[in-house]
Amino acid sequence: FHPTFFHKLAQTPVVSDLIFRGLGYPQLNLNMAQGERHNITGVATKAYKYPLRSWIDRGVVLAMAREVPDSLEHPSVELLQRCQEFVGSFSGPAAVVWGDRDPVLGRLKNRTARLLPQATVTSTSGGHFLQEQVPVEIAAAIREVAGLNAR
Repeated sequence: FHPTFFHKLAQTPVVSDLIFRGLGYPQLNLNMAQGERHNITGVATKAYKYPLRSWIDRGVVLAMAREVPDSLEHPSVELLQRCQEFVGSFSGPAAVVWGDRDPVLGRLKNRTARLLPQATVTSTSGGHFLQEQVPVEIAAAIREVAGLNAR
């Protein structure tokens, strides 16, 4: 495992609570944390921050970050293995839209493509929040899987 700094920080007791819950990390700088500094700004920033206004609300971001395994002993590893088995056995239509600048998942594109050999893989220069950066590509992938012609 090679956890990111973000995920290592989330596993650090007390400090992670202060930074994630108290300071509102990473919502304060989502545009930098997601791999594309010029994308999540203005109204989009407010929309991502709005549901995370209180100490308690911001705990969900910390909880989510703590669910990323940092070792094979992490409690989520077994479930992730079951998910991988399911995806690997899926033979239906599939499409993958990938952000090559994603600092969290970017390096897993080839592994994902191997699990879904029938999938069309669309590589983009996006980061972690593709819905903000490449909505046209995502919509095209959905139309493809649904059997609809792109318009």
